[in-house]
This record gives sequence, C-alpha cells and structure tokens, in this order.
Amino acid sequence: MGVFKLNRVLYTYYPADYGFIPQTLDDDGDPLDAVLLINEPTFTGCVTVARPVANIKMIDNKEQDDKIVTVSTTDPFYKHIKSLDDLPRSVIDELTYFYNNYKRAEGKVTEVLKWEDADAAKEIITWAQGQYKETEEG
Repeated sequence: MGVFKLNRVLYTYYPADYGFIPQTLDDDGDPLDAVLLINEPTFTGCVTVARPVANIKMIDNKEQDDKIVTVSTTDPFYKHIKSLDDLPRSVIDELTYFYNNYKRAEGKVTEVLKWEDADAAKEIITWAQGQYKETEEG
C-alpha cells in the first residue's frame, strides 16, 4: 500500500531520531537499529546519510540488541563527531538512562551493557549486511 505502519507508541520521550539501516538484519530478525543525532527532527520515511560513531550494546527483554549511534553528515553541529570519544558526556548519559528505562512502564527489562566505538559499530553493520544478504539469497 506504500504506507508506514506505527510499530508502537513509547511511554516516554525519545531523546534522538530513531530508525534503521536498510538492507541489514540483526539478531532479533529486524533491520539494525540506528539512533540519529541531529539538531532538527526528521520525519517518517526520511532517508538520511549518517556516519556511525558508536554502538550501544544492550539487553532488551532478555535478548541482546545493538543500537548504532550515528550523526548526520549534513548537520554542521555534528560534523566534528567521528567517534565515541567525540560525543558529549551528557549525550552518552542521556541515551544510557533512556535505554535502561524506556520500556519499564511496559513491564519489560532493558539494560545497557556497554558503549562501543565507531570501529565496533562498523563491524556490526558489516555483519548485519551479511546476515541480510544471506537471508535474501537463501
């Protein structure tokens, strides 16, 4: 039908833009999650060019989950951010707090295990692209 289906409404405010990386497949059977740091919100269906700068490795409802943290390549506010070390501590703290608590009102447990640098994020993206290709070919 060429429309977007609402996945769910969160019980809390999301501190960044959120989407997925096309033609990837993560362990949960969905495309790889992407957190986009950008000064102005985008819109449903918006395709952006983004640079991976980190990965949040977490547990979501007893399953491992990755959230690739990216920055917009066209937003001058984030043009200098290339890695985890470049992210402001406040952004790391806010996203960690959010992901540790965002499903609590639904009775689900989430836990941020660790933050990983851009190299780890890129490796996960490459792996998830391989998973997608394997599924498409198989």
